[in-house]
Order: sequence, then structure tokens, then C-alpha cells
Amino acid sequence: MVNQAYYQDLIEACGQDGCPVCRIEQTTVEKALRALFFELTNDIKLREHLRTSFGFCREHARLTFEHGKQDALGVSIIYNDVITNILRSLPDLAQAGSSGGRLTRLLGRLPRELAEQVSAVVGALTPQRRCMLCRHEEETRQAAVKVLTESLGDEQFRRALEGSEGLCLAHLRLALEAVPDTESYAALLAISRAQMEALNAELAEFIRKNDYRFRDEGFGGEGDAWKRALNKISGTLSK
Repeated sequence: MVNQAYYQDLIEACGQDGCPVCRIEQTTVEKALRALFFELTNDIKLREHLRTSFGFCREHARLTFEHGKQDALGVSIIYNDVITNILRSLPDLAQAGSSGGRLTRLLGRLPRELAEQVSAVVGALTPQRRCMLCRHEEETRQAAVKVLTESLGDEQFRRALEGSEGLCLAHLRLALEAVPDTESYAALLAISRAQMEALNAELAEFIRKNDYRFRDEGFGGEGDAWKRALNKISGTLSK
């Protein structure tokens, strides 16, 4: 049975800019981020995960940065834990250097011994767990793609998908690999091809109108085709 919550979310996302699966991922991660900071001070397991995952991956750290003013205290708590934990795991080379020449002896060790020391330091600088927002995003992606492919035989859903900007290439690949039957595969491929052909025609028109001979014609709907092309190939980049 199709998950009705994701079905409705996909229908709604089809009416917005960009790839509908990207849109659901973004919305879900933003909600998860807000919930995370709300629960942060009381959830010991959550704090432990964040400590050993070194907070968030680069992409989700950027998202956290965008929310920084309202979540500055939560960010400080997370990264104080992270940095404190890293410092506990690192050799205190400054102290070693001021005590009996131990730093000099460290640098003078045999290559094998030095390699072991470097390996231990690199391990201390390596997250032991995956970014929890990445995991949440992946679970959302899998669920949304599953509902999408199972709904291609539904007329209301198919019309909504046809009227959208369509799937980005990454999510189109996932959806094509997950289609349950030949009819769904054919429908998804036909919809996606038609959308890409229309977008490519708009890109060509945008390029034509940038020619000085046709600049007086002005831009219509093709004026933002370049943005939609970025979203199509790389995933939805704008909100």
C-alpha cells in the first residue's frame, strides 16, 4: 500500500520549483534540524552521536550555518563537545616539546613508529559515525522514490509529475532502478524525456535571445531556464 503521507508530499512538491524528491529531502532535513536543536540539551544519545560524527557533514553544516542565528547556542554546544573530544584524543605536542625534549625524540623516531603515531592522530581526526542528517535524508529519499514509482499508474499523480519540472538526474536514476513494472518504466521515461526536451528548447531560446540581433524581443519563461537546468542536472539548488 502506498504511503499516503509521502504521496501527498510528492503531489505538493510537484507544484513547486525543482525536483519533487529534492524538495521533500530539503523540507524533511530542515524539519529534522529544527527538532534536533529542540531536543539537544536533554537527549544523551543524540549528543553522543553528534560528538562521534563530528557534528554534521559539510553540506549539512552549511545548512546549519544558514540557521545559525536562531540555533547559535545549540551549534556551540555540539561543537564544544566535538572539539573537546578531539583534543582529548590528540597527543599534547606542545607540552611534550617543553618537557625533556620529547617532541624532538618523537620527530626522530624510526619511520615505522612515526607512521603508527600519525595513524593514531589521523584516527582521532576521523568521524566514527555518519552525519545523522545524511542518514535521515537517505531514508527520506528511499521512501519518496518508492512511493513515486508505485504511483506512476495513478492518473492524478502522473498528471502532477508531468506538470512539474521533473526529477533531477540523480533521482531519475534511482526511480528508474526501482520501477515495479514495464508500464511504470515507460511512463517515467516518457515524462522525463519530454521535460528535458522542453527545457533544452528553452535553453536554446535563451541563448538565441542573448544574441544582440534579438535582444529587443525580451525574455519570457525561458529567462530562468539556466537555473532549471542546474536543478535538473545537479539536483535542486534553490529553495
